[in-house]
Amino acid sequence: MEDSFSKLEIKEVKQTSVAKLLIDNKKLKYFIPFIKKEQTIKSAAKELRLSQSTTLYHVKKFLKLGILKIVRKEKRAGRAIKFYKSSSESYFIHFSLTDAESFESILLAEESNTIKHFNKAWIKASKQSSADWGIYLFKNKAGQIATAYSDKKIVFDSENPFKEISNKNQAAIFATWSLLSLDYQKAKELQTELLNLYQTYQEYSNETGEQQYLVHLAMTPIGKS
Repeated sequence: MEDSFSKLEIKEVKQTSVAKLLIDNKKLKYFIPFIKKEQTIKSAAKELRLSQSTTLYHVKKFLKLGILKIVRKEKRAGRAIKFYKSSSESYFIHFSLTDAESFESILLAEESNTIKHFNKAWIKASKQSSADWGIYLFKNKAGQIATAYSDKKIVFDSENPFKEISNKNQAAIFATWSLLSLDYQKAKELQTELLNLYQTYQEYSNETGEQQYLVHLAMTPIGKS
C-alpha cells in the first residue's frame, strides 16, 4: 500500500491565531468539513448540523485567517453560489506557536480527554453486551503476566486470549496494552503493518457507516528489556 501521507500538500502555519484555532478541537470541528472538500454554506451547515447563518459566521473567520478560500462560483438567478475549500490539504503547526508549557503537556491534555471518552464508551458497550464482565489474569506465550477484560461467559484461552472476543456474537470492542521485546526490524514491520491496517479501514469509513468507532493505535520504545 502506498504511503498516503507522502502525497499530502502541507502548509506550515506561521500565525499564532491560526495555530490556536487548529489545535482547539472545539473550533477545529467547524473547519473540518472544508478540508480537501468543496463545500457551500448550505452543504457545510448540513454536515455540521448548524444554521446557515452560524456556518457563514465561521466561514468569514476562516477566510480572514487565510485557511479557507473560494475555489469557484456557480451562476444562478440572483446571487451566485460560492464553493469553499481549505487553503491546504494539511497543516504543520510548530510547537513554538502554541501556549502549552511543553510538548508533553499537549499530548497529555489530548490523550486524557480522548481516553476518558474511550473508557466511558467502552464501559457502556460492555454493559450492553453482558453484565458479567471482569478481569482475566494469566501468563501469556512469552511467559509474562497479562490481564484481559472479558465476558465471564467467554471460554478464555491463554494461548489465544482474543479468539472468542472476535466471535460475531460479541460486541465490536477491544482494548489492550502489551509490552513486546522486539528488535528494530521487527518493530518497523509491526509499525508498517499497523499503519497499513489503519489506512485500509480508514478507506472503508464513510458517512453511510451505521456506527462510529473510536480507534487508537500507538507504539513507542521505552528502553532496553
